[in-house]
Amino acid sequence: MKPLHDNVLVQPIIEKEKTQSGIFLTKEARKKNRAHVIKVGPKVKTISPGDTIMYYDNEGIEIQFRSDTLLMLNEGGENRRGNIICVL
Repeated sequence: MKPLHDNVLVQPIIEKEKTQSGIFLTKEARKKNRAHVIKVGPKVKTISPGDTIMYYDNEGIEIQFRSDTLLMLNEGGENRRGNIICVL
């Protein structure tokens, strides 16, 4: 899978199902809007594979690839807002 233009393929980071005190969390509660960057398109300027990023909630396109759930996000540009907030 190869992202085009200024698209970024990421794998969302999902926290553990259970807290240290034994409380079970739902998938939504475990989601922290952080992800590991897997691949970047040729027009991406500030993000590299291996970076960890933070992205806006409910953004991007969800992709099922093998047994993983990935997201295709957009870096954005001068005249439009992307889905990525920052590199951590």
